[in-house]
Amino acid sequence: LKINDKLKNRVAVGLSMQSMNTETLSDIKRKNWTTQEYLEFVEETRKRGKAATSELIIPLPGETKKTYFEGIKFLMEHHIQPGTYTLMMLVGTELGRDAAIKKYGLKGKWRILPKQFGQYNGKKIFEIEQACIETNTMSFEDYLECRNFSFVLRLISSQTFLPIYKLAKKLKISWFEISLELNTLLKDKNFNGKLKEIFDNFCKESHEELFNTENEAIDFYSKEENYKKLFKGDIGDNLLGKYSALGLLNIKDVISTIFYIMKNKLDIKGSQKLYKIL
Repeated sequence: LKINDKLKNRVAVGLSMQSMNTETLSDIKRKNWTTQEYLEFVEETRKRGKAATSELIIPLPGETKKTYFEGIKFLMEHHIQPGTYTLMMLVGTELGRDAAIKKYGLKGKWRILPKQFGQYNGKKIFEIEQACIETNTMSFEDYLECRNFSFVLRLISSQTFLPIYKLAKKLKISWFEISLELNTLLKDKNFNGKLKEIFDNFCKESHEELFNTENEAIDFYSKEENYKKLFKGDIGDNLLGKYSALGLLNIKDVISTIFYIMKNKLDIKGSQKLYKIL
């Protein structure tokens, strides 16, 4: 904050949480600030006109779907924009070693790093990472559900929806509850629309980007037809960035869906004058 003030409020500021679960923090030998210290810090960033952001990593040891959603709820109810990243099982790090893999039941799959490929001396080269997709406390299915929910969070955390966020606050509607209802609606097979199509494609590609081995991923992307798709950005891209951008390109559908949820799915406690806006 001192550096930010010296540079005339030009520094991006975020909270490095990784997890809100105390058991998880203990397992990864990490000690965060106290809740009160974080809230005081958020207040200081707000005084400077900055939006507070924070990232969570899944699936860390000890984290469950329940603790992940509880962490998201805590951050959003304190007006902190959460982002979610997948745990990378990097060689040489503790969570990439055999002892930790065995202890926490870590299971990984392989995926390409966005934009990290090319042809050198006539040979196709790919940067492939091992992403953790399961632990002994979070199943693969739970990981995918948390990952899919992270798309909803990324989309509605856009500053584009700030006016609706402010309206929701006046109506005493939780932005977290809106995100939950939106996630539930998008998972409903009977729900239709462009946003539903975007969500389904995100879920599909999030699953299909994962390979059982590094060689399997390399062989797939080495095929000429797949390499062309990779080069065009049709596959192998940053999925959260790609699909949240598609969501914003179809913003009317997103806004109408959010208003539908606010009007029909949640208990509104604001004034009738504000309710009429919906």
